[in-house]
Amino acid sequence: MVVEKPAGIAVQSAKPTEKDLVSEIKKYLGLSDKRPDPYLGIIHRLDRPVRGILVFALNEKAASKLSRQISEGFFNKSYHASVMGYMEKSDEWVNLTDYLIKDKDNRARVVDRECKNAKKAELKYRILGSNMNDDTSLLEIELITGRFHQIRAQLSNTGHPILNDIKYSAERVEALNNDRAIALCAYKLSFNHPQTGREMRFSIDDPFMNNYL
Repeated sequence: MVVEKPAGIAVQSAKPTEKDLVSEIKKYLGLSDKRPDPYLGIIHRLDRPVRGILVFALNEKAASKLSRQISEGFFNKSYHASVMGYMEKSDEWVNLTDYLIKDKDNRARVVDRECKNAKKAELKYRILGSNMNDDTSLLEIELITGRFHQIRAQLSNTGHPILNDIKYSAERVEALNNDRAIALCAYKLSFNHPQTGREMRFSIDDPFMNNYL
C-alpha cells in the first residue's frame, strides 16, 4: 500500500491517544477488508513534520522483499527541500557525506568520523532554482543512506537549513500552512513490486515548487 503522509502526523506513535499514520491505515483496512487486526509492515519512515510518499507491506513476505530492496539499494526516494540562502541553479549533482550521532535532545549532530557511535550519512543534491526575493533555494535530494534526521542535519551543517525547521535552525523564517510542517517533501518513490518484480513509480505535487517557477 502506497500512501501520502501529511505533515504533522507521526508514522507511528507510542502514545495510544495520539493519532498516527499506522493506526489510521489499520482502521481503513479493518473497515474495507473486514479484518479486525490487519498486518501492516513499516518499510521506511518520514519525520513527523515532513510530507511525502510511503509504502507499507500488507504481508510478511512483501515486507521482507521490500526491506531487502532498501538494504541492496534498489529502493529509491527523492525529496524537494526549500532551504535558506541563495544558491546558483545547477544540473550537477553534489555529493554530501557526513558522520552523525543522535544526541540527548533527539537531534542528529554532525561529528568527526572518529567520534564514538558516529554513523556515515550520504546524500546527493542538485539546485533546481533560487528565489532572490526571499533568499531561498530549492533542492532535489536523493538519499544514499537513511540515517535519523539525515537531510535536516546535513543541510543545516552546510549553512542552508530547511525552511521552518526550528529544530535545526535558530530562526523560524516562514509560516507554512501547518505550523508543524517543514519545507521538505518526499515527492517521488520507486521500487520493484515484491510479487511481480515490476518497477513501481509514484510521485506527488510539491507545493514548494511554486516559489521557484
